[in-house]
Amino acid sequence: MEVLKFSKLTDEFVRVPTRGIDSGNDITPTGYAVSLAFVRGPRDPASGDWIAGSWETNANVTPSRYFAIAKATTLARGDYSIWVKITTINETVVRKVGTLRVE
Repeated sequence: MEVLKFSKLTDEFVRVPTRGIDSGNDITPTGYAVSLAFVRGPRDPASGDWIAGSWETNANVTPSRYFAIAKATTLARGDYSIWVKITTINETVVRKVGTLRVE
């Protein structure tokens, strides 16, 4: 998994590559609600850890690339697991997708 490095002083979006698949076919996930959680230590996200996210699309490549994005502005220095949650009509998909290192 990728390690993203951010300065404690930064105020920028954390971008996480995301892919939607249904029955083996790529789908566009941008119609679904997305949230991100930045969790310290070896635990799953709790309900209060989730931050509402949004979508960013790069359609200049094939297949198109989708990024779940959110700001992690109040984090202390340290390592955090990055989690993404996508909520559809039929399911909620939750995945650990990387590490955020705040320096």
